Amino acid sequence: MGEKINDVYRSSRLPKKVFDETTITAGLRWQLEEIQKIDFKNQKQNIVIVGDVATGKTSLATKIAKEAIEIKAVAVYTTEEDLLIAVRQQKSHWNKIMHSDLIVRLWNKSDEDTTADIKISLPITKAELVKMNEEKISDIQLTNGKMSVKITRHKIVTVKIK
Repeated sequence: MGEKINDVYRSSRLPKKVFDETTITAGLRWQLEEIQKIDFKNQKQNIVIVGDVATGKTSLATKIAKEAIEIKAVAVYTTEEDLLIAVRQQKSHWNKIMHSDLIVRLWNKSDEDTTADIKISLPITKAELVKMNEEKISDIQLTNGKMSVKITRHKIVTVKIK
C-alpha cells in the first residue's frame, strides 16, 4: 500500500477493525452487495449505520470505508455524538442541515416482514419511499408527523423525509 493511501486511511479516522464476512446473514450480504453498487467517488453518498451494541457496526463501517478509499473516494468515520457536536458548533451548517432532506435507511434483519413506525421531532412536509440512489418509488402517508413503513424480511428500505 502506498504512502498516500496510508495517509488517507489515517485521515479517515477508521478504527482498526476487521469485518468477518463468514458470520453474516443472507440479508446483510444482500445489503453489502447493494452498498457496493454506490459510486462513492462520483456521487458523494453517505452511509449512517445504526444498531444495537456489539452487532458489528464499526467493523462493517470500516470495511465499507476501506473499499471506498481503495477507489480513491473520501471516507471519514465518526460517531453519532461527534457528528452532532461538530454540526452544532457550526451554526450556519446546522441551519442548512435542518432544511435539507433526511435519508433514513431501515434494515429488517429478521426472518419476518415488519413495519417501522417513524416519528421525527422536526417539521415534516413530505416523505417518500425511494431507491438506494434516492429515485422516488412512492409517497408515504404522513399522519401528525408520523409514518409507517413496511419492510420485507432481510431487506433495506430507504425513506426520504422533507
